[in-house]
Amino acid sequence: MREIEFRGKAIHPNSLEQIVGSWAYGGIFENKIISRNLDMDSQYHGFISEIEIDIETIGQYTGLKDKNGKKIFEGDIVDISVYDRLDWSSIKGKVVFLNGAWLVVDVGHFAITLQSETNEIEIIGNVHENLGLWEA
Repeated sequence: MREIEFRGKAIHPNSLEQIVGSWAYGGIFENKIISRNLDMDSQYHGFISEIEIDIETIGQYTGLKDKNGKKIFEGDIVDISVYDRLDWSSIKGKVVFLNGAWLVVDVGHFAITLQSETNEIEIIGNVHENLGLWEA
């Protein structure tokens, strides 16, 4: 069974231990991420929290990880090394879900299937915090 997970930018990022940076991870309900505290050393271990998020920042986990083992989410900006006939090149793009598939789309709307490139892909940011990386 595949892992279903979402992330969203917390509106009040300093309120709970489960928030990583300003991001909350877990299930989703309306404008909230539902998250369980898994920190064994925490006095709140096992507690479930509803974390209010900015709905414009919601992204779903693709089920894939980049070459460094980081989970790839919708809205991530990635760098892909692609071999094109005679040479290697690099493509920067954002991760989107379109027509039933996870794709990486560059600013010129060239798209490549995310599934086929998992070994040569690296997350370099996301469209909510690093849009300039994608537009460059």
